[in-house]
Amino acid sequence: MVAGEKLRMSRGDLVLTPNGTWHDHGNDGSEPVIWVDVLNVPLVESLDATCFEFDYAEADPSNGTSPVPRTVQTVREPAEHSQNLYGSAGLMPLFISHRRGPTEHSPMFIYRWGTTRQALERLRDYAGSPYDGLILEYVDPTTGGPVMPTMSFRSQMLRPGERTRAHRKTASTVYCVLEGEGYTDVGDERLDWSRNDVFAVPSWVRRSHQSTGGRDAFLYSVTDEPALRKLGLFREEGA
Repeated sequence: MVAGEKLRMSRGDLVLTPNGTWHDHGNDGSEPVIWVDVLNVPLVESLDATCFEFDYAEADPSNGTSPVPRTVQTVREPAEHSQNLYGSAGLMPLFISHRRGPTEHSPMFIYRWGTTRQALERLRDYAGSPYDGLILEYVDPTTGGPVMPTMSFRSQMLRPGERTRAHRKTASTVYCVLEGEGYTDVGDERLDWSRNDVFAVPSWVRRSHQSTGGRDAFLYSVTDEPALRKLGLFREEGA
């Protein structure tokens, strides 16, 4: 739940809980739910800008004014609110405010993996990047920029047997394997990976990917590249 919107998660979905927005989690099913949580806490702590709030309150429904403490949020938005407003690529509603919280971030709080996977598959016959294969960035639908000011979230497809050329960046990247098998050369180390594995590539270390197993491989990744670009510290070099 983020800012009164209930976000139903499924495998591969990207869910945002932006800085300054109230959020809580729940499981309506009978099986455990596991997800990868990515935070920019080390950067925020280094800037001495950490702020947490835990005393959540909502307006009293009887009078609409007096704050009442709550342990979880009340659903205030219709089902599939983010998708209803921003799920049609290239189209943006003009009848609402896109500010959803006290900070700058994407107003679209959930990006469905099914939609992303279909987009990657439509691009199958394109050459793609020599360094990343077919790769897409999740963007703020109101600006076209990254969904968070300091982090970029991406998904990429490596076709069967595809191998990328080595490159390195001053930004660091964390990967999660959604589907398929393969390995990534990180510096002088080979990291073999398959479904659900998580691995990291530090700043300015060469990486290259190889898909194995005879089927498409899909990697989800998060990088601090936007922060480095804003600070004028981003650099990239391909082999």
